[in-house]
Amino acid sequence: MIFRFIKQMANSYIAAREWDLKNYNLVSKAMDVAGYAFNKFTEIDEKYGVQQVFISLINKIQSFDQKHEIISSATSKTKSFDEKYNVREYVDKVMENGKIKIISQKVNETVWNTWNTMEYVEEIGQQINEIKQFEQNQKELKDGDDTEGYE
Repeated sequence: MIFRFIKQMANSYIAAREWDLKNYNLVSKAMDVAGYAFNKFTEIDEKYGVQQVFISLINKIQSFDQKHEIISSATSKTKSFDEKYNVREYVDKVMENGKIKIISQKVNETVWNTWNTMEYVEEIGQQINEIKQFEQNQKELKDGDDTEGYE
């Protein structure tokens, strides 16, 4: 069922892209806008050093943690709290509760069903490859159309 849905989505995507190319060519316009935005972000980063500011901020946070030992302190306090109040033992008792077992069983079933759908991954991969091939063909056709005007 999932495979049929994904296959239908892939076919719908290809049909929509073909229609778009014939009528409005919105995808290429969106790609142009995205490229323009990326270039502007790159210019801003080069001008103001945004990337370096983030790297510097991360380094400062790490050095602050090393200096004040926040993470190790929180870890040791959590461990001592667990030893003092036996939190782990309480959690184990709660897990033995029937409702928790039912929920756990449902989660296990969901995981198992998800695992079973993995056999469709290869077929889905084939659909993705078809879409990529379609996109590549469209790009080559567009590039061919663009170069014809220059001859």
